[in-house]
Amino acid sequence: PPPPAMGGTGNRHSKNCGTMGSENMTYWERKHMGFGTMKERLGKETVKEFDSCALGLTHAVDPVVTPEGVLYDKEHIFQCMLHQKKDVARKMKLWDEQEAKEADKAATADYSAQEERLEQFHRENHGGRTARVAGGE
Repeated sequence: PPPPAMGGTGNRHSKNCGTMGSENMTYWERKHMGFGTMKERLGKETVKEFDSCALGLTHAVDPVVTPEGVLYDKEHIFQCMLHQKKDVARKMKLWDEQEAKEADKAATADYSAQEERLEQFHRENHGGRTARVAGGE
């Protein structure tokens, strides 16, 4: 028998060792599965400076840091809270107006239903004459 070939198929070489089974995939398969391909390159403008406020994206004059490490400027926090307070007040006003309209509509419907029941009562008890005709006689 002939001696074994030296080097073999090369799948024991350290550069051929992959992770997650990618060593057995072709270039086309890796490209279409998203391995090693860049979808979008982010520019410098997408990353804020180290001392920038997370709300205002400007230099923090009076910095405050959360336990998670997020940096805010106190002025921007107050501005954000004030804006949220005004927004909640505006939404509450709209909600109150909507509730008042619905209550008015329900009261009108109740009044109409009561008038209809009264007319029905007069028709049944006064021989088909309405309340206005019966009251006028």
